[in-house]
Amino acid sequence: MKNDKVRIHKLLLLQSILLEIIYKTTQKLNIKKRRKEVDSVLKTFQDLKDKTRAIYEKLVAKYPEFVWAEKYVDAGLGFTVHPITSLFMLETRGIHSLLTDEATLNDIILLLCMGIPVTADIRTHQGTPHTIEISSFSSKRHELYFKGPLGNYNTKYKITAHSYCYMSYNSFSLFSLGNPSSILIMLEDKKSLEFIKDKIFKTKKYYIF
Repeated sequence: MKNDKVRIHKLLLLQSILLEIIYKTTQKLNIKKRRKEVDSVLKTFQDLKDKTRAIYEKLVAKYPEFVWAEKYVDAGLGFTVHPITSLFMLETRGIHSLLTDEATLNDIILLLCMGIPVTADIRTHQGTPHTIEISSFSSKRHELYFKGPLGNYNTKYKITAHSYCYMSYNSFSLFSLGNPSSILIMLEDKKSLEFIKDKIFKTKKYYIF
């Protein structure tokens, strides 16, 4: 009986040691994975910055109406311009984009229902333009849920860490930039993008890259 208890104790001890090893190994793998993801994002960002001028020149050659973006390119902020980013992603990653300044709140909710995140332009509390990525919504609470590169919108960016924020439908309509809203969506499958264009944006001005 005593030997059985000792054997069980040893097995439990061995199990706890193995679990700890697995946990630590998983944590290391997760850290390595996160580092690889961060390195990939930084590399893409640097690549975009390096190619901004060339991408801009290709853009205005096809769409002269985007000549207004040159001031952002000259200021080193070309990567913040959606058409430039969209053309870059198409040429380097094969990802297609749809841009429009005429999206409604209903259009955005319909896209979210289809599982498509939406990049939208809004004003911050200080009135400056800001880009957010809307990932979900609540029809019960009448709220949109999103992330932004500046940090937590609901704390007026006192918390700078990336975290999910919320905004009421009314507030979004009030702070949204566009006519009524300027949005960007990206998909690898161009056919799906064409389908969305025909179903949602057919009567509105849009660009597809």
